[in-house]
Amino acid sequence: MLRGDLVPAHVPWKWDTLLSLPVHLSTAMLLLDYAASGKPTPTSWPESMVPRLSPQARHDLEAMRVLLAHGAALRSFLLQWLPADDPAQRDWQAWKAWLQQFPMGDLIVHGILENLEFYRRSMSPLAEVERWLRACGPVTAASLADPTVRVAAYRAVLASWQAEEDTLELIEQPEKLREALLRFFTEVWDLGEQQKWQQRRQVIEEVSAVNLAHFQQEGQRLSPAEMVVRVTGLQLGAEWETALRQAQRVVFVPCFLLGRYFSLIPVDDVYYVLYEPSEGRVRPAPSLQVIELENLRPVVEALGDTTRLAILRLLAEEGELFALQIAERLSLHQSTASRQLAQLEQAQLVLVRRQRGMKFYSVDRQRIQRFCHSLLTMFA
Repeated sequence: MLRGDLVPAHVPWKWDTLLSLPVHLSTAMLLLDYAASGKPTPTSWPESMVPRLSPQARHDLEAMRVLLAHGAALRSFLLQWLPADDPAQRDWQAWKAWLQQFPMGDLIVHGILENLEFYRRSMSPLAEVERWLRACGPVTAASLADPTVRVAAYRAVLASWQAEEDTLELIEQPEKLREALLRFFTEVWDLGEQQKWQQRRQVIEEVSAVNLAHFQQEGQRLSPAEMVVRVTGLQLGAEWETALRQAQRVVFVPCFLLGRYFSLIPVDDVYYVLYEPSEGRVRPAPSLQVIELENLRPVVEALGDTTRLAILRLLAEEGELFALQIAERLSLHQSTASRQLAQLEQAQLVLVRRQRGMKFYSVDRQRIQRFCHSLLTMFA
């Protein structure tokens, strides 16, 4: 390093948490449309749910697919424009009332701009798209106030999706979009999301409180990637770690339906990290510290077996699995896998998530790191 070198620095990150029913429901919309379109989804819920939708709901979902980008554009719109302290964030009736009165034109403009940004960023130029874009000139929120420009820009969006033009009425008659949204979300709410929200709301409220404790205790010393691991128990890919480091503010949004996946949404200088909270992570994870000597024995015993070590390595490499998957991967009898998992669970070396009567296992990386830290401290 030379004298006088300039060293890059960053402003300390700001952390927050958001509890949002609309974000949950718009995520449900996105995943249902993925399933209806034959795309993979993080859990089996969307595939099992789509056949239960009425023909009208299926029609509404398909009609809104392009403009709302499966639901992603609606979700980013809500994150940008619905205040965090608005009653509509937590109450179904309040959100329904919000949907009934907010200007649909603003959502239409947002949907068009989001779609065109994706096209420019992620797709190769298409002749028909470029033709419509030349016809409407520079596309901005201001220019889209002109109905002629708005329709031409939406035709460009349709061309980027290679979709038919039978959904133009949503652009030309915004109240039809409002009616479709209200019909669709009311049906999804009645088909089970009301019960799910009421059952798990306390969990995500507790998770949000735990997150705030993390921010207060460790917000000054952890990077965004480290905070993601601390809050969610999951690790981001390297490309997303780089993106998060550019954010000024990171907001964690507990959300159902995502399984072991994230959904990361940039809005201005904020990154929203949507994840599915585990009930086992409601209590704050302790900071790295030495494990008491009497508590080392079950860990040593659990790690002193090649089969159990193989299970831990498998979980570290592949993520969350259930017992039968582990038995098949390692060519074990299912009873052997279950017995070894029980000992790992007793030693608290695996995290367990229960879903539909099944137990899903993942490595408790922090527990193993604390064990290694204890040995290093003991023999330093």
